[in-house]
Amino acid sequence: MAKFDYFNFGARAWLRVCLMYGVLSARLIEDVEILMAAAADHP
Repeated sequence: MAKFDYFNFGARAWLRVCLMYGVLSARLIEDVEILMAAAADHP
């Protein structure tokens, strides 16, 4: 029972980390695209 609880907690933590990493990487990509567009507009 303890092993199942530990696995469930680990899966939730892993899912949360993956979700946060996905959101941060998506924001970073958007920021890079905005900066590249600004650089292209103002050479």
